[in-house]
Amino acid sequence: GLFGMTLGKLKRTQMELVQSEKMASLGQLLAGVAHEINNPTTFIYSNLGPLKDYLGYLRNALKSDAPKYRNEMTASDVLTDLEALTNNIEEGAQRTKQIVSDLRRFGHSQDEVIQEVSVLEGIQGTLNILKHTWSDRIKIHVVCPSDLTVHANPGQLSQVWMNLLTNAIQAIKGEGEIWVTGKRERGKIVISVKDTGCGIASADLKRIFDPFFTTKEQGEGTGLGLSIVQQILKKFGGTIDVKSESGRGSEFDVTFPAS
Repeated sequence: GLFGMTLGKLKRTQMELVQSEKMASLGQLLAGVAHEINNPTTFIYSNLGPLKDYLGYLRNALKSDAPKYRNEMTASDVLTDLEALTNNIEEGAQRTKQIVSDLRRFGHSQDEVIQEVSVLEGIQGTLNILKHTWSDRIKIHVVCPSDLTVHANPGQLSQVWMNLLTNAIQAIKGEGEIWVTGKRERGKIVISVKDTGCGIASADLKRIFDPFFTTKEQGEGTGLGLSIVQQILKKFGGTIDVKSESGRGSEFDVTFPAS
């Protein structure tokens, strides 16, 4: 009994150390990457204004009898095309900018700053980062007031959303749906992530928060995700509960004291 408890404690401490090391270096890496991407994006952005001005000028200055470009496009066609290309560049730059800000938010986890953090912004930022894993096959419904905040560290809270949403997305093979809801109820703040995925067998249910326990294929998961989530939430006075049935999807409820 005592030996088992000591071993469990050791394992937990080791896991926390490994994880905090990993998160700190990941945080630094993400902050660095975000910083590097930011420079060329700013460069693209600062050129978009003059480019659009030039287009406007050219549209007015062009002679209607100008010779066709490569003998096939009128000057007006070329301008229309140029405008479309410019809009595409702008949209690309806008998306890159969004990814940079999402990564930055995630990269702040080594800071121990505790503040009021927007639940909705964190969830939307996480979904943006994960977009390539769900956008063509899963419908995600987010219902959460924009003024809902919890008292926590922004980077670590992003880790919680990243873990829960990744799990929900991976639980769905093929098409499915995920509902993310945030609300105040009875002096508490409850955020729930519910999916139509494969669910969790009842024998596994009581073990899913144990360090190193995973139901994923070897090499797919470390079994650290949910135990980390639990540790992070504990730090900010939060708890996590799960309801699930094999083949019937899962629902994770995160509860915080109302700030």
